[in-house]
Amino acid sequence: MSKSKLRNLIALTIATLCLIAIPLPTQAANKAEKDQPTKDRLVLMPLQAGENEKNMLARMETALIQGLGQQYEVLSGKRVIQSLKKASSKNNHAARNKGCDEIRCLKYVALDIHAEIFAIVHVTKIDGGYLLSLDIKNVMTNQAVFDNSLPCKGCDQLQVVDKLKELSGAPVTVATMPGRTLQPGDVFKDCAYCPDMVVIPAGSFDMGSINSDEKDEKPELRVTIDQPFAMGKIEITRGQFAAFVSAAGHDAGDQCWMLAGDKWDEFSGKNWRKPGYPQDDSHPVACINWNDAQAYVKWLSLQTGKHYQLPTESQWEYACRAGERFEYCGSDNLDSVAWYDHNSGQTTHPAATKQANAFGLYDMSGNVGEWVEDSYHDRYKGAPSDGSAWAGDGLKRVLRGGSWIYFQIGARAAFRSVSSPEYRYFDTGFRVVRTLP
Repeated sequence: MSKSKLRNLIALTIATLCLIAIPLPTQAANKAEKDQPTKDRLVLMPLQAGENEKNMLARMETALIQGLGQQYEVLSGKRVIQSLKKASSKNNHAARNKGCDEIRCLKYVALDIHAEIFAIVHVTKIDGGYLLSLDIKNVMTNQAVFDNSLPCKGCDQLQVVDKLKELSGAPVTVATMPGRTLQPGDVFKDCAYCPDMVVIPAGSFDMGSINSDEKDEKPELRVTIDQPFAMGKIEITRGQFAAFVSAAGHDAGDQCWMLAGDKWDEFSGKNWRKPGYPQDDSHPVACINWNDAQAYVKWLSLQTGKHYQLPTESQWEYACRAGERFEYCGSDNLDSVAWYDHNSGQTTHPAATKQANAFGLYDMSGNVGEWVEDSYHDRYKGAPSDGSAWAGDGLKRVLRGGSWIYFQIGARAAFRSVSSPEYRYFDTGFRVVRTLP
């Protein structure tokens, strides 16, 4: 064979070997890629923000995609918006004129773009900054997957973007994961902006006091609550109420009853934002009437699909006593469990800064007085013995627990206050209960 033919044969052989070899790394890479676990797809719902935040929406969305992208394949933007429009159109069986904001409608979107997990983010302007919340849920099973919230006090809009990265990069698993049965003492929350709830066990107790000089604490009534329920770990805070007002547009008025010297009077320009003393978002909200509290629990029920309400009076006292017969909610030593006239400095204090009672509830005595569901009756004769609310004409409603301005007597477990449901007082707020499961 001539040298030229040999060179040609060698060249052809080398070329053939190269052609065979070239796909090998690609095949290996493809195999390695297939071996990697695939990320679940997540739909990032269009962001909602106020007028002043609209120019930041693009940056906020980018921050969220970067954060959530560590764990999910994120679907967002035009594709999601188009699917939402289809789902909320009048021609779709899941449609509602108000838009695609219910599970039935979101399920249509999930099927349309092949993703079951949805992330809903709220950026809410509150006094002194923003409240950022992230809810991640599986819309096909209507189960929470992740839940987190983060205050951003004193933040400008650029700092909000950084906080959103932090929020979405490390979501917190909620307590109520699918298949888990809640037990007495468990703490959970149904959404990022929802209050922490404590599971209260079923049981019986003697309501009222035979040793009291107050006639409306008599006669003692044996009450049996045969089903567990959940109660707010703390009183609803100013920050939580601010999120509600911002989302629902609720008008909580601009007048509040205050104690001026030794006389109660109603003052204009005083309200839950300006109760007449300094507060921040960790304090229990005050200057709240019974109707404001009802509006909040109805809104919370609509947001979560769970039944929230004010405690019944017997639920409240049962939870306060927590299986004990202390004078106050959690102790015979009032200073250990309550902010009241003697130690409050004439102001509310951040929630949960005193000792909890045996059920893990804070500020049941003191800080702010708490509205309950019941109409007022001046004796317990004829009251329900099953833990339900005592109906009546509704002209007067019951308040429990005393407050930062009350003397010791008002913080007693059995003590009852009464007021018209439309009155707002600068020492009055509320906490909530939720039906289980």
